[in-house]
Amino acid sequence: MEKKPGNTPRAPDGTSPLRPTVITPRRSQSGDVGERKHVPLQGKLVPTAIPGVQRRRLQVTGAELTRIAPLASKEVVRRALTCLQELVADSVTERSAILWGHALQEEYGRSVSHMLELSNDATMVKAAGYVNRMSSILGSIDLKAIADSTPGVGHYLKRLNQRIDTPQELESARLELDQLVGLMAATMDPLLSLKAEIERQIAATDELAKEIEARALAASYLAGLPWPKKPELARIFTDRSLGLTHTVAQIHETSALRTAQAGEPLSLIAAVQNIALVTVPGWLSNLSAMTAMLRNQRPPTLTEAGELDHRLRHILQQLRS
Repeated sequence: MEKKPGNTPRAPDGTSPLRPTVITPRRSQSGDVGERKHVPLQGKLVPTAIPGVQRRRLQVTGAELTRIAPLASKEVVRRALTCLQELVADSVTERSAILWGHALQEEYGRSVSHMLELSNDATMVKAAGYVNRMSSILGSIDLKAIADSTPGVGHYLKRLNQRIDTPQELESARLELDQLVGLMAATMDPLLSLKAEIERQIAATDELAKEIEARALAASYLAGLPWPKKPELARIFTDRSLGLTHTVAQIHETSALRTAQAGEPLSLIAAVQNIALVTVPGWLSNLSAMTAMLRNQRPPTLTEAGELDHRLRHILQQLRS
């Protein structure tokens, strides 16, 4: 394709056409293009020395820590040993000594607050309310009034209260009990999730107790070291050891409470799963059969009425336990 004369690029002043600049590669003395000349280093290479302070780490053994705390578990001794072996003694300051293990104590405080929140979880409160209401309704059913047409049965059941003592009231109670059964069934999954979270929190608290105890043991060891340039560190580490040990004692003292907190959703789950969804509907079915017999002038036997009353008392005991 021919180039048109008018398309040839020209200089800014328009006097002559522009041409590409040619750069000739530099040649070595041998004539080879691109050859680089190697210049040998003069003398021997020596690493650069920068004045400083050698980082002195503690030389401590597990046997030394065991002598300080003979009752400490092997796991606690191991954690304390790791903590001390990673510590650079020259880097310890008054501030770092005062804050020794402080973050772990703060974490424990957050753990306590979280456990209180879990104990007051809306799901647990609702489920407990459903169980209490069901227990109240069942405890209010007056089997004596229902079986009043049979003197023998009425005499056997006379000790029960008389708040629900008519067929109409019994029917209303049954409708509310059916509603409670449905509501309690809906709490199953949230209760299981809540139980799992409480158990996870308990396991985390147990691990935290080991770590705090290890820090307390390490602080006790550090309190016994000579600190010629910072003598106040010995007193600070002694105080930290006592404070951390007190926190560990608090964790152990509340262990039974945490176990009870984990058992509460479990008991509610049992109440919902085994009582509300199985036992109560079965008992109501037998109660309906008895009331049908009374309406048909076929009074139940003393054994039948007694069995019904026994099952009611057993249900109430399970719900209230």
